[in-house]
Amino acid sequence: ILAAEHGKHIFCEKPLATSLTDAQAMTEAAERAHVRTLVGFSNRWNPTFQHARQLIAAGVLGHIHHVHAQSFNASLLGDRPSFTWRTDPQHTGSGILGDLGAHAIDLIHYLLGPITAVCASLRTCQPLLYDRQTSLQHTAAVDDEVSLLIQLDKDIEGTITLSRLGAEYADFPIGHRQLLIGGSHGAIAYENGHARLYHPNHRWEELPSDRPAEGLDHATFLAQGTARILQTFLQAIEQQTDLPPTFHDGLRCQAVLDAAIRSSRRRAWENVVQPDRSI
Repeated sequence: ILAAEHGKHIFCEKPLATSLTDAQAMTEAAERAHVRTLVGFSNRWNPTFQHARQLIAAGVLGHIHHVHAQSFNASLLGDRPSFTWRTDPQHTGSGILGDLGAHAIDLIHYLLGPITAVCASLRTCQPLLYDRQTSLQHTAAVDDEVSLLIQLDKDIEGTITLSRLGAEYADFPIGHRQLLIGGSHGAIAYENGHARLYHPNHRWEELPSDRPAEGLDHATFLAQGTARILQTFLQAIEQQTDLPPTFHDGLRCQAVLDAAIRSSRRRAWENVVQPDRSI
């Protein structure tokens, strides 16, 4: 907010904030200052998902019936799982929901439109965490396992599942990532950097993708998309125009995170507050 008040253009990592209230305040501050904003939803720069968006918009999949997203890693497995800023509620607001769930939520928004309602279960399965420097114990206070039922417009439903206790595909730099989108005329299946377009007659074809990530470390893998993200940010500044994903996209994602937290506490479906604008 202070940066916006000083006329500075703002890049912010995801999730936009630790609460919906703060995300709304940030978005309003940027609007008042007429500064350019960008949020690090890196999936939007992935050629696979860009191509998938074109296929969906062109009707290649027909009427969409379902979407399912998974994100598993093994970061809290082992004898002494680490306490870091990602597991500190003072710095994150939530656990894996806001960290990796934000990516899945924005990707679904990008491909299919806004999530309108959620029914969520947030769990903390690893009870104790250990500071790497001091070896002090911390009682775990944020979610490390999440399951969401989601509803979108046009009768689309689906799931998002997240875990820091998943050894599945632990050799992949960022853990196991999967996205399935099924429609009346075909389906897209994405898994760990590879994607296929499936047809009802059992034919399939590979979709464009980045270079294989197998064998890369976490930082090198993430660096593949960093230049694209910052190029978009600079382009928005140079052209004096908003280029997505902006703070409004971050706010829309934050509204889903907020609804999921409320849903898990109440053990019931929650409607998602829809911001005025969507880009």
